[in-house]
Amino acid sequence: MDTVNLEAILNIYKRILGAKGVRDINQDNISMLERVTGAINFTKHIGFLLNIICYIENRKNTIEEDMENNLYKQRCDEVKSENDRLISLNNELEEKLKSRDSLIETYNKCYVQQAKLKNGEKIARRNDVTAEDVIKFKQEGLTIGQIAKKLGVSKSTINRRSKEGENKMDKQI
Repeated sequence: MDTVNLEAILNIYKRILGAKGVRDINQDNISMLERVTGAINFTKHIGFLLNIICYIENRKNTIEEDMENNLYKQRCDEVKSENDRLISLNNELEEKLKSRDSLIETYNKCYVQQAKLKNGEKIARRNDVTAEDVIKFKQEGLTIGQIAKKLGVSKSTINRRSKEGENKMDKQI
């Protein structure tokens, strides 16, 4: 067996086994195996076995990389799922905040209106709808509902303005 082939096989074997392998095999071991098995067959067999070992090592590394990639993908999927859940919770919280703000605003309006009523102030009066307008439309034959729709106010506002107009007419007579 030529020395170059033997040295190459020894180096491959040492590389595969690492530092531990260096202690396990040396030139004397290879020479002894070579004498027992025959130079030609030994070199071919060892070369073939080392190729198999290299293939297994490469495949093992590939499998480990694939496993790491799968774990990474799985973790990415978990993070995406968690992100979606958090976005959903955030949207729910924003809706609840809007609802709460709306309730607070309504409460504050009611509180202000109650305070004004206690002080004798008039609240929410539409000055553009006068008693004279209501009386004029009534004389034209419109119903309270039709007048309310035409002026953009409620029926109760039309009734109040109508009474105000009647009271003014009674005072003038």
